[in-house]
Amino acid sequence: MEITDDEFSQLWEDISEALLRIAGQISPTKKTAWQKAIDKFLKDPLTAEDEQNVQELLRWYKNDVEVKELIESSIQETRERMERLKTCVREEAQEIKDQLEGDLKTTSHGVQCLEKAVREESQNIKDRLGEMHQSIDRLRSSTGTSRTAGGE
Repeated sequence: MEITDDEFSQLWEDISEALLRIAGQISPTKKTAWQKAIDKFLKDPLTAEDEQNVQELLRWYKNDVEVKELIESSIQETRERMERLKTCVREEAQEIKDQLEGDLKTTSHGVQCLEKAVREESQNIKDRLGEMHQSIDRLRSSTGTSRTAGGE
């Protein structure tokens, strides 16, 4: 998080006032000593160690920002992949549904054709049986007639 110089000045002033009120509760001497220390911190340059700490903090900040960007990028990529996957699954499901509906129509048509063939064959068998029955009856009657004519 970065702040402007104006924001820094206002925050420095607010924090300084709070610290000085605390020091004033201890003693007027403490308040004066703390005021000098606060002014010194604001005006004096950083020591080499302080500068190293600042650099370390900046590295941490940069790393945090990079990690955050990487995570956000990964999340976005994952969301996009999930959307593509959902689309593929929907399309595949629709294709399977369409194929099953087509197979059902084909099967239904096949069943109808088979039923028709069975009915026709059944009728043919009935017709043949009827013809055979008539032939048997004729044979009986011709055999019965011959016997009757020859036997009398």
